[in-house]
Amino acid sequence: MRKLTPFCLAFALLGLLTGVGHAQTLYDASLLSTPTDQFWTQLSIPFGYSGTTTAPTAGNPYFTYDTTGGMSPISGFANFAPFSVGEGSSFIFDLQLNSESHNPDNERAGLCVVIVGDDPTKSIEIDFWEDRIFAQDSIPFAGGTTITPGEGVAFDMLSGGTGLGGTNRFLLEFSSATTYSLYANGGTTAILTGNLRDYTGFGTPYDQSDFIYVGDNSSRGESSFRFARFVAAAAAPEPGSGLLLLTVILLPIMAYTQKHRRRPVTQNA
Repeated sequence: MRKLTPFCLAFALLGLLTGVGHAQTLYDASLLSTPTDQFWTQLSIPFGYSGTTTAPTAGNPYFTYDTTGGMSPISGFANFAPFSVGEGSSFIFDLQLNSESHNPDNERAGLCVVIVGDDPTKSIEIDFWEDRIFAQDSIPFAGGTTITPGEGVAFDMLSGGTGLGGTNRFLLEFSSATTYSLYANGGTTAILTGNLRDYTGFGTPYDQSDFIYVGDNSSRGESSFRFARFVAAAAAPEPGSGLLLLTVILLPIMAYTQKHRRRPVTQNA
């Protein structure tokens, strides 16, 4: 059997180092356990409140959480990205609404996904109504900061899609240092794009680097939703950084190979 030369090894490692970012599944309902079983933290106001939960089953591989019955409680599930969130980071999450309602001012929602960047001034909150998805704007004013809907798109959140258990699968990308793009159900055209936002005027948790939240974060909305999957992926390393790492690793290997290369044996005349 022929052995791999250092050059063959270099090309093999280069493909791995430059083509794949680090991805980690933070929640997978097919394991038939709840988010808190998979190291998410339940956050609720008032403290100790919990919505109605339904654990995943083999036939229905999604976790159901229900905060309906009164809009005042705020409750959902929090985690932290296993890497610094910034340009090139992406997040896949499978969600579907059973129901959602909100105050007539139409400024908040009963379900949201919040991703806070490593630089918290570059973050995004995506809110979900039964028939619309929109980003939240942070608007400064004389007395502080308020939040109000920004760019949005019509979308049927009551119907399912390509996600686990028939939920909708969303891909949220930090497409540049200052912008995001949201895709749905395998589509190659973004359904929503815009600028990343600075929500730090609202304090914790919007000032917590790499923070992730899925749930109801407003006393002006309520929902029952299905949560099936959440995957976080870091940006793939730049080719230059991969080549630099390969150089550091392979030069000593090549030097050792050259030094210990078997030489042909010659017989004395």
